[in-house]
Amino acid sequence: PDFETRLAILRKKADQAGSFVPPEVLNYIAEHITYNIRELEGALIRVIEATIDEIASTLSAVAEGDLTHTIDGDFTGDLARLRDATNTSIENLSGLITQIRSTAASMSTSANEVALANHDLSRRTEAQASSLEETASSMEEMTATVQQNADNARVASQLVVSAREQARRGGLGRGLLVAWARRFPIGLGVVIRS
Repeated sequence: PDFETRLAILRKKADQAGSFVPPEVLNYIAEHITYNIRELEGALIRVIEATIDEIASTLSAVAEGDLTHTIDGDFTGDLARLRDATNTSIENLSGLITQIRSTAASMSTSANEVALANHDLSRRTEAQASSLEETASSMEEMTATVQQNADNARVASQLVVSAREQARRGGLGRGLLVAWARRFPIGLGVVIRS
C-alpha cells in the first residue's frame, strides 16, 4: 500500500482502539513500515501499549501511595475518559490525605492537651488527698486532747463536789480547798468565791 493508505489504516486502527496517537508518530510509522500491513498494525499496537503502560504505571504508583504521578498523554475516547477520571481521583486522594494528616495532627495535639490536663488533675488530687490526711490526723489529735481535757474536768468536778461536801461537814479547811483549787483550777473558782 502507498503512504496515504498506510496512514489511513493507522488512523482508523488508532480510532478503533480509542487511542490518540500524535500525527507525527503515525507519519513516522507509515514512512518506515512500507511492506506489510501486519507490521504496520504491530507498530501501532506497540505505541498504544506504551500508552496503556503509562496509564498502568500511574495507577501502580497510586496503589503504592505515590500521588505525584498523573497521566499526561493526549488521548481520545475511552482512554481520555480514563485519563481524566484517574487524574481527578489522584487529585481527590491527595486532598483527602492532606485533610487526614491535618486532622491527625490536630487530634494528636488535643490528646496531648488532655494527657497534660489529666496529669495536672491527678497531681492536684494527690495533693488534696494528702492535705485531707493531715487534716484528719490533726482532728484526731484535737479530739484526743479535748477528750483528755473533758476527763480532767470530770475528775476535777468530782473532786470539787467531794471537797464541798467535806467543807460543809467541816472535814476540810479552807486552806486545803485552796490547795486543791490550785491543783485543779477548773470549776473550783466558783467554790472558792462562794
